[in-house]
Amino acid sequence: MSATALKKKEYPGMNRLKIALSELENSDADLFRAALARLVNRLSHHWEWADLANADLVIVDMDSLFGHMAWLKAHGAGKQVITFARSGTVHGSDLVLPKPLDDDALASLLEQAAERIDSSSSSLRGAHAAEPPPKFQSAAMEPQPAPAPPRDEPIDAMNPSMTADLAPAAPEPVAIPDPEPIAEPEPDPFNIAEILLHRAPATPVRVQGFDLLIDPEHAAYYSAETALKPLKAALECEPGALQVLSTNELSDARAAHKPQPLPRLRWFAGLVATPGVLARGLREDEKYKLTRWPQTEREFPRHFRIATAMMKQAATPADIAQASGVPVADVIDYINASQAAGWLAVERDAPPPAQQPETSARANVLSRFRKPFGR
Repeated sequence: MSATALKKKEYPGMNRLKIALSELENSDADLFRAALARLVNRLSHHWEWADLANADLVIVDMDSLFGHMAWLKAHGAGKQVITFARSGTVHGSDLVLPKPLDDDALASLLEQAAERIDSSSSSLRGAHAAEPPPKFQSAAMEPQPAPAPPRDEPIDAMNPSMTADLAPAAPEPVAIPDPEPIAEPEPDPFNIAEILLHRAPATPVRVQGFDLLIDPEHAAYYSAETALKPLKAALECEPGALQVLSTNELSDARAAHKPQPLPRLRWFAGLVATPGVLARGLREDEKYKLTRWPQTEREFPRHFRIATAMMKQAATPADIAQASGVPVADVIDYINASQAAGWLAVERDAPPPAQQPETSARANVLSRFRKPFGR
């Protein structure tokens, strides 16, 4: 018996979908593989493991350091995503698998994801095309075209009216719908500062080689440095320099250092994440304003002038630089920092009102003269 026949016998009539894991510990990944093996006879689809690029469904550990980034990338690539979270709820996700792993909950979510994949064009990526049924009809038994009806008069090849019914009809054009645009995935953060700019880590971490520990559970960070500028080199490191803290290391850090507010570090991270370049989602033609007076750092005396200009009215970075007398690159860095701190307001110009048609405007003018005097 051939391999194809064995495959059909094992999974009759089942679509083959691909699944991948993202940001899971090796021990958790082993649990998922074992659970999927136990559920093979309970699922309506056959799931097979694949890499992230070719997967129809991705399971993301949202409690990991880069879980949120992985979730955004998978959604941006148009994939179905199951979020694996300790809390059992994830904002923006309706396929949430609570921890610890449960077979029944996993089976239910896999069935929901399979239904969505089947109902969308993404099922074409993971499902194998069905093999056409064997053709038993021989060439002699194939249906022949119906003979043309007899004509009473001879056919004149030079007469178009007599040969029109013999020519095959032109096929009607088939309208092909335009493909739906695929959203580009969010780019990966290229330094630790950019991670803090958009979202604080979910677990306590430290920067390898630097005296900087981040404790999101207490909304604090620990360092022997009380100033911010000495931490610039640590925040400019690649994301791989972040290491998860053990319970003992976290306890020692809390005992050895005075906690400093994590929002202060995130503000500084926005300042140094992308020097002279606005953060993702911000444009230089938009207008920016501060929602409240911020706490300025003594290390950055120019920020007082920038904040004063941004409290008066919303303006573009170029206009803020002109009003404050500060280089536009410094203004852009301050805007990024204000966004990370949560006190930045963005004002976008409203679209111009629709112009009144010329005929309608002319009719309004003429109607004034058509009204009788005295009314």
